[in-house]
Amino acid sequence: MSGADHGPAGGGPLANDELQRAAFRGVRWVAASRVWSELLTLGSAVVLARLLTPAEFGHAAVALVLVTLSSALASGCFGTPLVQRQTLGDHHVPTAFTMCAGTGLAMTALLALGAPVAAPLFGDATSGLVALMAPVFLLSSLGIVAHALLQRALDFKRIATAEAVSIVARAAVAVGFAVAGAGAEAIIAGALAGAASFSVMLLIVAPRHRPGWDRQSARELLGFGVPTAAGDLLSQLNRNLDYIVLAARMPAAQVGFYWRAYQLGVEYERKVTSILMRMALPLYARTRSLADMRRIRVRLMRTTVTVIFCAQALCIALAPAVVPILFGDQWHDAVLPAQILAIAGMAAATNAGAGQLVVAAGRPGALLRLSGVFFFVYGTVIFVSAPLGLIAVCVAATATQVLRALALHWLILDRVVGIPLRDLRHELLPASTAAAALVAVALPLVHGLEAEGAQALFATIVAAVAGIAAYAAVLRLGFRSTWDDVMLLVRRVLRREERPARLAVPASAAEAK
Repeated sequence: MSGADHGPAGGGPLANDELQRAAFRGVRWVAASRVWSELLTLGSAVVLARLLTPAEFGHAAVALVLVTLSSALASGCFGTPLVQRQTLGDHHVPTAFTMCAGTGLAMTALLALGAPVAAPLFGDATSGLVALMAPVFLLSSLGIVAHALLQRALDFKRIATAEAVSIVARAAVAVGFAVAGAGAEAIIAGALAGAASFSVMLLIVAPRHRPGWDRQSARELLGFGVPTAAGDLLSQLNRNLDYIVLAARMPAAQVGFYWRAYQLGVEYERKVTSILMRMALPLYARTRSLADMRRIRVRLMRTTVTVIFCAQALCIALAPAVVPILFGDQWHDAVLPAQILAIAGMAAATNAGAGQLVVAAGRPGALLRLSGVFFFVYGTVIFVSAPLGLIAVCVAATATQVLRALALHWLILDRVVGIPLRDLRHELLPASTAAAALVAVALPLVHGLEAEGAQALFATIVAAVAGIAAYAAVLRLGFRSTWDDVMLLVRRVLRREERPARLAVPASAAEAK
């Protein structure tokens, strides 16, 4: 962690019990928000899947990459340094806001003007959607500093509220435009509405701040923020490079099937791990030592993987029945890809929060180097496998995700933070064993019930309940410490606690109160 400067206190290290209370409080609010928000998101996804064609989703896939890139750029450069510093000076917050908004405006203009250049590579339909998405850089940038201040104060309740509002806005606008016949543009309109509403809500609920400028503060923020943002951008490009490459190498309908499969197999896992990732940096940054960071990492990792592996195993077992029920028969070609990519989702879950841990330890350059290597590796693998078909792409993507997870633990977590690779085996064994039991029970059961003439929905529900019961039984009987951790999380999340006093923010960030 960076050394303390001489400005007003912005939140120093906290004791382990304080961090634990903050973590459970954060999980409570974020999880509660995510549950109903994701139900709404799933509902809108089902409606959109029946209103739009796979090809229209394929055209929009590249434009949707800009949503994550805009957040990674602004947050890495200007938000993360505010969270990571032990104290903030009078000018850090206003300077960060000025630079963040200016960068967002510049990127919006650059992308809007440059999007037509991509037409020969992706086609006119895709490049037109990219141009429509350009304002997302400006919209996202306006709320980054507010988001950082709330993270710094461990105020996850207000963050969760803003996220919930943005998801409602995104779903309502996207479905409304789709019903009106807007086609793929409906997806873009929904994404812009979500980004705009999230920033507006953050500006409303966060400590107020004004634009300003200070050269020394800018130098301090960018000194840490530039390598962090570069690492975040490469990480996001690694996550979305497949969409970009496939959009140039495969028909739009195939890209749409891959997008749907990736959403089911990987992205829904990331929606759960985002609960951890959004709290990880401020929690790690408030620890007293690397040893405390490692202890928090082990507990969070074990619990998160246990939850994620259950969901991914359900995807593998139930996708043949669930996909046609939810999205319609036109999406049948996404079933096997989703099952394959669910393994990639498991691999990705083992990395959850690792980047935030390394950043909190003050070593963002290590992540940047690893992300750069895998950007080249992943792009090459997808490019080479694309002519072989959709299934080959999914197998190649999954193998690369597994390799990346192993490399991250061996080259970064072991050498930088002191978490050896052998610990990964102990952390994954309970969830892996339980996931195998779930698939072994649920997969033949759902096929057997359908063969006996049972309705697909009934067969899916019965198989899901039986599979989850098998998963819980394996954990309860064979891995008691993991089971106790999960039960502790459930009890602490459901328990109401008094909210602690708000943490101090810099005077410059609160002067307009």
